[in-house]
Amino acid sequence: MKKLFFAALSLLFFLPPPAEAELITKDTRWSGVVNLADDVLVCKGATLTIAAGTKVLFEEATSTKTDPSFWSPNTEIAVNGRLVVEGTKEEPVTFEPVTGVGGGIIAATGSEVVIKGARIARSEEGLLAAGG
Repeated sequence: MKKLFFAALSLLFFLPPPAEAELITKDTRWSGVVNLADDVLVCKGATLTIAAGTKVLFEEATSTKTDPSFWSPNTEIAVNGRLVVEGTKEEPVTFEPVTGVGGGIIAATGSEVVIKGARIARSEEGLLAAGG
């Protein structure tokens, strides 16, 4: 019995810690190449601005981390605040997974999303307006 207890206890050290979303709680600006290994949650009262020419790459995920604001087990950007995408025809903002399919952008009720000059590729949701 003692061996079983220690075997179970040692197994806990090999399990990954519960993942959490990256919380954006204040105005934030992205540019260049942005790799998202975890979900991103733009909180109410915060604005995420993405500059022209930015490439947002979604890493593969096995589960969502923005509970209860999730729609997909894939890596996603959930917006409860404000998202502004400043792409242009010459320098679009691109959203795409590194491999497979990404989760996309989820806009919650009461959020604001302004997208200009963007390309969303291989996304489960693309852009989803949840609740209206």
